[in-house]
Amino acid sequence: IRLWHDDPSAGSDRRHRLFQRGIVQMPWDILFSAIGDFRSSLPMNPTSSLDLNNDGYTADLPAGVTRFSGCRDLNLDAINAFRQGRALAAVSEVTCPGFANVDLRLSKTFLLRQTQEIELIGQLFNIANRANYNVPSNNITAATFGQSTALLPNINAPSRQIEFAVRYRF
Repeated sequence: IRLWHDDPSAGSDRRHRLFQRGIVQMPWDILFSAIGDFRSSLPMNPTSSLDLNNDGYTADLPAGVTRFSGCRDLNLDAINAFRQGRALAAVSEVTCPGFANVDLRLSKTFLLRQTQEIELIGQLFNIANRANYNVPSNNITAATFGQSTALLPNINAPSRQIEFAVRYRF
């Protein structure tokens, strides 16, 4: 039996992740909270975009290259031998971006009446202003192979954001 983290076909296998959050009540009943999310890189699945063995499947891998080995155990010698045979420039490294994000929040609640409250909220997202990139280009025949050129999808934003809000509860 193979565990999920031993399976090289697991495209979402992050080897390391640290997620922390906390909330502290400060003077004057102000709440301060923080969330930190730090992750190692995702594996990259190299592909040739070619049918190397004439079976009709156009994502064959050259000898010495295994599935999801990029950002883990990629054999650059095998990649470069394949690229050299096609007059492509050698690759010296593969970019394997991790993920890091820290968000902060301050809030203060005011009681208006027995059943009514107003909460003032200030939030700062991505305080380090860090762009988190997606896995690198996986096409062995591409000039951009091994380079991360696109931001991760479904992330708040590639840049720092601040938000102010008023919440009324009744």
